[in-house]
Amino acid sequence: MDSAPYPPDIWFDIDTLIAVAQPQSMLVLGDADISFLDDYKEQQLVLGKQLNIVSIGAEQIDDIDQIDQQFDVAVVAQLLETLDKNSSTRILSRLRDVLSKQFCVCLNLTANETSSWSRTDFFALGLRRVNTYDTSHGEHALFSYRLKDYKNTPDWLNADNWANPEMWGKYWW
Repeated sequence: MDSAPYPPDIWFDIDTLIAVAQPQSMLVLGDADISFLDDYKEQQLVLGKQLNIVSIGAEQIDDIDQIDQQFDVAVVAQLLETLDKNSSTRILSRLRDVLSKQFCVCLNLTANETSSWSRTDFFALGLRRVNTYDTSHGEHALFSYRLKDYKNTPDWLNADNWANPEMWGKYWW
């Protein structure tokens, strides 16, 4: 597997996130070798489940606007280091809003000074930090987004806390 820019621990953590999610459809964005999915594909084959994987490299990244399918999980690897920050933000926003209910993003935070990515940029997009990895090539990070974890429903948002709880859900104005 050609994963030279990223430490092996990132691939282990991505495998773990995928194993927990148990997706049936995946979108892989970037130039990462998708052989990191071989174990999961084999597991799904043994279980008799179909796995649909769509891979889009960095050079074809504009094709993301043509996709109208929603994926269970998306992985972004070896992509954000090659794009400017505005393009990257547009892609991550499209992933979050349209293409996937959960995804993970890995990148070298010190690889490209022109991109100027910081941790807070990912937090602003609703992502959570999974882990950071210090290597001789710089600081790498893995972030994830999961719609179910994004916003917890507050305790007060239920029928008991309204003026007329017996009218909950009966009338819409």
